[in-house]
Amino acid sequence: MPALARLRRLCRHVSPQAVLFLLFVFCLFSVFVSAYYLYGWKRGLEPSADAPEPDCGDPPPVAPSRLLPLKPIQAATPSRTDPLVLVFVESLYSQLGQEVVAILESSRFKYRTEIAPGKGDMPTLTDKGRGRFALIIYENILKYVNLDAWNRELLDKYCVAYGVGIIGFFKANENSLLSAQLKGFPLFLHSNLGLKDCSINPKSPLLYVTRPSEVEKGVLPGEDWTVFQSNHSTYEPVLLAKTRSSESIPHLGADAGL
Repeated sequence: MPALARLRRLCRHVSPQAVLFLLFVFCLFSVFVSAYYLYGWKRGLEPSADAPEPDCGDPPPVAPSRLLPLKPIQAATPSRTDPLVLVFVESLYSQLGQEVVAILESSRFKYRTEIAPGKGDMPTLTDKGRGRFALIIYENILKYVNLDAWNRELLDKYCVAYGVGIIGFFKANENSLLSAQLKGFPLFLHSNLGLKDCSINPKSPLLYVTRPSEVEKGVLPGEDWTVFQSNHSTYEPVLLAKTRSSESIPHLGADAGL
């Protein structure tokens, strides 16, 4: 108790300036101590000059509990084609061709339009071993079917080598045959039909954002639909529909591919 009383009397006689000076000295001492220990710890991490250099060919040491098999890193396969769509149109002012271009523009796809060649020169398809087009669209599929042998072989080889698909449209008129086979293809066209009950083929490999179980019940608008039918394994329809009439059509089953 006497010692505590003397300490209280001593504190009463100490001026504020002396208290601030003592705090400053204490802080300065703490900084020097911290710097000393920090510098010593950093030097401990530096490699010794006498220590042998590690061999770059040796694997880094790991603890036994961390010794796990390394998974091989697979590099992303770069695309072999440019992100460009080649659109073959019958003329620069054809209605269907303009509709196709409008869809590409609204979806922000880069495209290039060309008049569909019959026997003329095919546009250059490759450049320095790289494909120039990722997709080919024909406004009229008959333009592709009736290509001369040279251009047809050139285009087919390009599609196979670079994994490029072809989208073709067929617009029927009042003079179109009800049923016809595409020349050189195991593919039948059936034109000017009324359809109903449109559904998505669950076997199609293109079902990324669609639901195969959904069916659009009822009659489809218009009576000028064209459907495709094939019994070849290389053809797989994306959309299916039924004909409105009960009349049987040659080669046409219960469901037809749109």
